[in-house]
Amino acid sequence: MYRDWYIQINTAQVEEYGVKQAPFDVALRSCPTVVKMDIEGSEIPILLQKWDWKLTRLLMVEISVVHLRQEYGPSSWRIFADILENLGEAGFALAKIEKRFWTLEYWTPGTTQRSLLSDGILWFVRPDEKKGAVLSKVNNSEIEDYTSWRHYRQVMEAGGLKGNMNAAQAVQAFKVTWIQKIHLGQVRRSLQKFPLE
Repeated sequence: MYRDWYIQINTAQVEEYGVKQAPFDVALRSCPTVVKMDIEGSEIPILLQKWDWKLTRLLMVEISVVHLRQEYGPSSWRIFADILENLGEAGFALAKIEKRFWTLEYWTPGTTQRSLLSDGILWFVRPDEKKGAVLSKVNNSEIEDYTSWRHYRQVMEAGGLKGNMNAAQAVQAFKVTWIQKIHLGQVRRSLQKFPLE
C-alpha cells in the first residue's frame, strides 16, 4: 500500500507529514460513523464486495460513471445495481441518488449530452439501532424518493425513468406493470385450462 505525503507551508517553515493508512476492512472496524469515498473509479471494486458496514451510519461516495461505462459498456448500470443491492443487504435504509442515474442514457458509452458526462455523488444512511429508525426523521413526502433505490434494477430493466417522472413514480409504474403481467399470466393459464368455445 502506498503512502500519501502532504506538504504544509507556513511563512516560516515547510513541514512534511504522513497520513496513516489501513486496509479497508481494518478501517471499517475502527468505528467510522461516516465514510466518504472519492477515489476515481477504485470505489467500484470496493463496493462490489460485501463489507461489514455495521458501524457506518453515513456513506458518501462519488461513483465514477466514466470508469463504469469504459469497463462495462451499456450494461454498466447493472454493475451499479449490484452495488446498490450490496449496500441494501448491508443495512443501509435510505439513499439519495440523482435522477440521471435512473436513465439508460446516463449509462450509454460515448454520450455527449453535457448533463450526463459527469460522475455523481450519492449518499446512503443506515439506521442507528440504539436511537431508533432513521425513517422516522424523514419527511413523509420524501420517504418514497429515499427508499425507491431498492427497486433500481427493476425500474432500469423496464426502461428507466421517462420524461418528468421521479424515482418513486418509476417504481410505482414498475409495480403496476408487474401486477398487470402477473394478472395477464393468470388469465392466460386459466384460458389454457378452460378454453372459451
